[in-house]
Amino acid sequence: MDLRQLCGIMLLWAVANVAVHAQTFNVADYGALADGTSYSTAAIQAALDDCRDKGGGTVLIPTGTYLTGSIRVYSHTRLQLAPGATLLGSKRLEDYDEEHPHLIWGDSIERFRLSGDGVIDGQGESFFDRSGRSWKAAKGTRPAPWILITNSKDIKVESVELVHSPAHVLVFQKCKNVVVQGVSIRNDLRSPNTDGIDIKGCRQVLISNCFISTGDDAICLKSAKDTVEQVVVSDCILISDDAAIKFGTGSRYPIRNCQFSNINISGTRYGIALFMTQSGVYEHCQFSNILIETGSRHKTEYPIYMDIDKRSAEQALGNIQDIDFSNVKIITRGNILIGGQAGHPVSGIRFDGLTMALTELTDLRAVPKKPRGNKSFPTLPGMEDFSAVPAHFTLGHVKDVKLENIRISHQFGESPYQRHFFHFQEAEAVQLSGLQLPPEMRGRKKIHQQGEVSLTIE
Repeated sequence: MDLRQLCGIMLLWAVANVAVHAQTFNVADYGALADGTSYSTAAIQAALDDCRDKGGGTVLIPTGTYLTGSIRVYSHTRLQLAPGATLLGSKRLEDYDEEHPHLIWGDSIERFRLSGDGVIDGQGESFFDRSGRSWKAAKGTRPAPWILITNSKDIKVESVELVHSPAHVLVFQKCKNVVVQGVSIRNDLRSPNTDGIDIKGCRQVLISNCFISTGDDAICLKSAKDTVEQVVVSDCILISDDAAIKFGTGSRYPIRNCQFSNINISGTRYGIALFMTQSGVYEHCQFSNILIETGSRHKTEYPIYMDIDKRSAEQALGNIQDIDFSNVKIITRGNILIGGQAGHPVSGIRFDGLTMALTELTDLRAVPKKPRGNKSFPTLPGMEDFSAVPAHFTLGHVKDVKLENIRISHQFGESPYQRHFFHFQEAEAVQLSGLQLPPEMRGRKKIHQQGEVSLTIE
């Protein structure tokens, strides 16, 4: 099935889903208080339980501020926030379920909807040590993930504003038919492990018209425990202190048949990052009409980063193949890095219509080692690392690559650091055509080759 057709089917389901919820259960009728200081956990849960027992409906959070700990949601339920309503997460870890330490969670449910014009506020700052330049949180000291839906299908999150999360914000694990539409996620950029939306082992996911600004990855696909496929992301604004769009690092199973389009990325370390660190495969994914402007607190930045590695000597290497980029505009001080390994090249990569404007040059030779997606595992003998190569566009251990209509420009004066425009190393069947450079750059050494390279330039 074409991904656009999938989007249409999922949107039709989302519209049809509205009519299911006929009964309304107002949490105020169950004793919830809108003063922001009285705990309403039991009242909200009672409304949800009653809704479940009576066959489903809408659980309404009316205007006001409602303090709560963990609540569990069920099938055939809409949790609706009225305009002016705030669901306020408790600052105390003991107010969260010991076995399910989340603000909102559901397991093995179907046809659940979280929607409305209200706010869900996690008061996340209460769970962080904010004394240093970077905020910190010890393991087990905060509700995490914040909102978690597992083993479920036909799920929609719409229009709500999710702010100040203490951990990963919106996590779907082993779910099918998920729609996230018109959602705003706002976290402090210094808050660690506050991924905006995590898609873990899910199929048929649509994310559209969302604003995400967070201290970790904005949208992250992970396949450590199951396949991720048919994910469509469109018309979003992403601001991230780490990766705006990330695959991995959990990558034991495939991530495939995904499409990202009409996305504005800014203030990030990585625009698009594919970390293959296990034995799976990333394949048949497209990125189109994307603006990437890096600009983080980190020393190195990568508007596009793809790398194959492994965590242990016994582990098999994975693969990255058949990834397409079209109409991508980049503003950065960093560089594009695509690195495979001997016998496992990154293959079938195509760029068509990439514009890259360099705002300054960082010293890539000083990079101690390549990034690992914030995971710590040893650098194994024989594993290639191309991060210190001084080039705007580095491709090592690649095969069947097409680079068409590439435009590179410098938006700075003299720099103490020099780079090649392209560095190819152990590269097979590479085609470069339509390269555009400003007049002052023409005639310079644009392409550096190392090892066995088969390159065609048109």
